[in-house]
Amino acid sequence: MEIRPATLDDVDAIARNHVASWQAGYRGLIADEVLDGLVVADRVDRWEKVLVDDAPDDALLVVDGGGLRGHAYVAPATRPYHEGGELISLYLPPDAWGHGYGRALLTAAREAMAGLGYETFGLWVLDGNTRAQSLYLKDDWTFDGTREPFVMNGFDYGVDELHMRWTP
Repeated sequence: MEIRPATLDDVDAIARNHVASWQAGYRGLIADEVLDGLVVADRVDRWEKVLVDDAPDDALLVVDGGGLRGHAYVAPATRPYHEGGELISLYLPPDAWGHGYGRALLTAAREAMAGLGYETFGLWVLDGNTRAQSLYLKDDWTFDGTREPFVMNGFDYGVDELHMRWTP
């Protein structure tokens, strides 16, 4: 298993894994028609932009284990009332679940946030996403009591997000 910075050559695999992860992991939390309507090309555009913009305060990592097995993206906190770094995205396709890739990516993401100079780390997890919550809790992340509707790009997904923190 190798964890490394993502390159433009990884974008298609990142996008495919991202969609597959949403479709499997969020089934029952987000409406089926939303999940079934996800388009890989939309995610390709998103991840290409992240890499081309090459911001100095973010990092996109991938885990390679006989093929691209997942990604993690860290950047400044997305809400103005939270500080520090944020784990924006950590997704693996379902066939990579339970093999240690997620835990390895999570550790690498924390190390990346520390390397970028962030002193506090946060993340948002969907209410009811027990698989992800379990991973984060085992890594000593704690819920801070913040709960908000999951709204992205103006679309309300009909489920709440819960905020978690990790302090080095």
